[in-house]
Amino acid sequence: MTKSACPPTEILAMFADGRIPRSEVAPLVAHIDECEDCMATLEAANETLATVRTPFRARWWMAAAAALIAGVVSLFVINQLRARSPMDRLVRLMPAGIRLSEARLSGGFAWAAYRGPMRAENADDDPQHMQLIGAAGEIVANADRDHSADAQQAAGVALVVTDRPLQAVARLRTAVQASPNDAAAWSDLAAAQYAAALRLSRPSLLPEALVSADRALRIDARSPEARFNRALILERLGLAQEARAAWQHYLEVDSSSPWAAEARDRMKKIEQGADNRGAPDAQRTRAYAEVETLGRWAESNSAHELSSARTIGDALIRRSGESLLREAVRAIDDATPSQRAILAEAHAAYRRGRIAYSRNQLDVARTELARAAEGFEEGGSPMRFVARYYAANVRFDQNDVDGASHALEVLLGELHPSYIALAAQVRWELALCLMVEGDWSGALPLLEASRDGFRRLEEHNHHGFLESLVADALLSLGRPDEAWSARTRAFALLSADGRGDRLPVCMQAAVQMELRSGRLETARALMDVERSAGRAIASDFVAADALIRSALINTRIGDVEAARASLREAEAASVRVADPSMRELARAHVQLATAAGLVSSDSARAENLLGHAIELYRASDRTVFLPECHLLRARAELHRGDRDAAARDLDEGVAMLERSRVRVGGVVGTGVLDAGEALFDEAIRLSLDRSDVSAALAYSERSRTQLRNDGIVTVPQLQTRLGTSGAAILQLIALPNELVAICVTARDAQVKRQPLAREAIESLVKREALAEWYDLAIRPFDAMLAGARELIVVADRPMDAVPFAALYNSATHQYLVQRMPVSRAMSASALHPSTVDAEKGSLLAVALPSGEANAGLPETSREVAGIARLYPNAVTIEDASFAAFNDAAPRANVIHIAGHTQRTTGDAGSALVFARERVTWSAIASHALPRAPIVVLAACESLALGHGFLAAGATDVIGTLTPVADADARELFQSIHHHLAAGAIPAVAVQQAQLEALARHSSAWRAVTSLTRSIPKGERT
Repeated sequence: MTKSACPPTEILAMFADGRIPRSEVAPLVAHIDECEDCMATLEAANETLATVRTPFRARWWMAAAAALIAGVVSLFVINQLRARSPMDRLVRLMPAGIRLSEARLSGGFAWAAYRGPMRAENADDDPQHMQLIGAAGEIVANADRDHSADAQQAAGVALVVTDRPLQAVARLRTAVQASPNDAAAWSDLAAAQYAAALRLSRPSLLPEALVSADRALRIDARSPEARFNRALILERLGLAQEARAAWQHYLEVDSSSPWAAEARDRMKKIEQGADNRGAPDAQRTRAYAEVETLGRWAESNSAHELSSARTIGDALIRRSGESLLREAVRAIDDATPSQRAILAEAHAAYRRGRIAYSRNQLDVARTELARAAEGFEEGGSPMRFVARYYAANVRFDQNDVDGASHALEVLLGELHPSYIALAAQVRWELALCLMVEGDWSGALPLLEASRDGFRRLEEHNHHGFLESLVADALLSLGRPDEAWSARTRAFALLSADGRGDRLPVCMQAAVQMELRSGRLETARALMDVERSAGRAIASDFVAADALIRSALINTRIGDVEAARASLREAEAASVRVADPSMRELARAHVQLATAAGLVSSDSARAENLLGHAIELYRASDRTVFLPECHLLRARAELHRGDRDAAARDLDEGVAMLERSRVRVGGVVGTGVLDAGEALFDEAIRLSLDRSDVSAALAYSERSRTQLRNDGIVTVPQLQTRLGTSGAAILQLIALPNELVAICVTARDAQVKRQPLAREAIESLVKREALAEWYDLAIRPFDAMLAGARELIVVADRPMDAVPFAALYNSATHQYLVQRMPVSRAMSASALHPSTVDAEKGSLLAVALPSGEANAGLPETSREVAGIARLYPNAVTIEDASFAAFNDAAPRANVIHIAGHTQRTTGDAGSALVFARERVTWSAIASHALPRAPIVVLAACESLALGHGFLAAGATDVIGTLTPVADADARELFQSIHHHLAAGAIPAVAVQQAQLEALARHSSAWRAVTSLTRSIPKGERT
């Protein structure tokens, strides 16, 4: 029977009703199996008959029960055909010799060489592919009606093979939610995520794909599809050796199929890559020559060592243009005998300093490096810059971040362009200075410039490590796909480098960033790979450390069995540690991780274990782990209802955090428990539970400012400062699942707690939900604010971009600014009653250069001139240099700076550009403003630089939160100065300008705000 000879509809109906002779069943079934039209007709007929209740059908079913007749055969065939559909239909319709998914899908798809997705023009010419698309469409349409796990999985696979991977991911996520123990569905989800990552340039989906493959293998460890996909994902992540091990793992379950042949081919390519790592290590050669070769020359006056350094320096020039080593040797060659002796001592001191630094003998290192820098300076050697660089590193490690940052910025400005390696190292360390302060936007361009320098030098180990740091910065800035592009480059470079020392470190950094972002499953998957990556070079202590973190991650996820398994391995590894002090430290780690799993189930034992761990950490001076211990012990104490003990532990944990070098948000101890934020969050929550508003405010302030405890304001102290000002302070705190608002006036202090996750807060910010923000932050305190003359808002970082003056009261149809002036503060503790006279007659107006950074500002000069006319004593500077600004600024009551901020290029992130000199907030903060001026930054997104001016001594900084059109900005800032010159305080001047813009129906006013450290006097204009 052929397609052209389809049986009549009545024959199909008779077949469905069981009235076809046995002899005709087989050929009819064969035809139906190949004919979509007949299959559809048959299923429709069967559904119709199922609804008919006739005596005949009743008799038929009785007959069926009595004997095997043709009807039984037909129903069996229909059910079998249904069972094979829909996945079998996709498999049968797959074009011969074509593989439409690089990853391996479940369902029995035949192997074929993968050559990429089929393009639309090819599909139009291929009837079989068109038939596949049609069948896939039917499967997806069926899944819209049938929400079962099987239907959703089939739809997901259909979408993968028809090149719609993102829709496939959505279907397969639904499938695994409905059937979480289906290994095939998890493996197919991994395949879809992998396809979407590649097809849509979404590399952030690769770690998610790894999670899905791991979930499949936890359910079915021998799943060939999941093993294949996991190896493929690791290979795409750039983890070559881990991918090779995964392909070998695949061959344990499939050694003979065409899929196995592909696995062997992929293994072979990885091995060939490992055998072709290329030229000798340029990084080690250069660094060794600078420290050891010249250091040995200094100690022995060996001509051979000097000649070796000369040869390496010449080679660096030829290879990349890097000249520092050659010039250092030339300084020795050209030196007089007395200078040569000075240089020899300097090189010897430099070598001693570097050795001391590597041993963490920071005071010794600082002394020797300073001595070396002086000798190099006297001998005219560029090695003075290298010695100063490492001296700055020592200052950083001694927690003098500001001093290190300033020294590095000065050093960077002095370097010759051909000192490529040192410039890259300086930018790297400068970026670290910004990163510990949470300034990721400032760190990113530094890291990128450093990376590019090491790429030029072909120093792959440094290059790969910098890619990893770039990834951290990008992820912190909310750019996950760019971050994972950089991360995979880092993994690939460090895998190919062959040294193996930094790959586990970068893997650990990836784990930490996933933990900070709350992606625990992804962190676990990467942690498992990290353990594999470090296994070959790991000591027992390092192995135990990795296992401890694995146990803690599994505990946070709730996978008790996996946590216990990791703990058993960790305990066994800790026993094998040879060094007694390290063995004790490993034992403390085991106690910490064991306690983490017992906090809820056996809190008494958890407290006991943590007490022992705390003693061990203190005895070994490993205080960096104490915050996590106190956090866990507080949780155990809370579980048994001892709030007082929990409060003491949380306070001790916070104190230890503040005494350590780690800043809030940084990695504390193991890094798994996020103690840098969790301690503050839980201390605030517990304080509020105990109705201690002052303690809650104090913890919020400590998390924000890192001030000493005696610099933190209490509620009574804050009320005293407010005095007769009429000002109210609103502190907004974003806890993980709660928004806390504390409103303080001179006579009252109230708290409002509302269940709201941080993700929901971020969503409100993005949606600019001004009415919802009013209901959350202002309406609960309407009565308190009835007599307020000003509101000062102190808000956590997730709310940085909220224009609080624009919050909208839907009941009165008014913006908050129409009720009172609204300003912001970095912290409540920084607010003090104003002691500055209201006189504002002395103005410094600066027009930044109209070069690349400030192009398109032809009205800047006119703007500055117009503002200057408002003040009786005005100084204007056009195309200003930073030096000229610093010379004039100390004499001004009001400073106006017109131009653009520069955010995306250069060396140090957000900055103002003074005559081609990029000036960051830290440079601004280092120059005092003794007359406590008001600073107006007439530039887009300028308020990011405001804390630099406040730190320098300004009382208020007026700027913008978001970009503003130049014409709107000129009108707004002209109006602000009009009111300032007339005697208005900054908050009122901004309010009046905002109201005038509102009357003009301009929306630009929302972007403008003032940042203050001053509580106004009771009487004001």
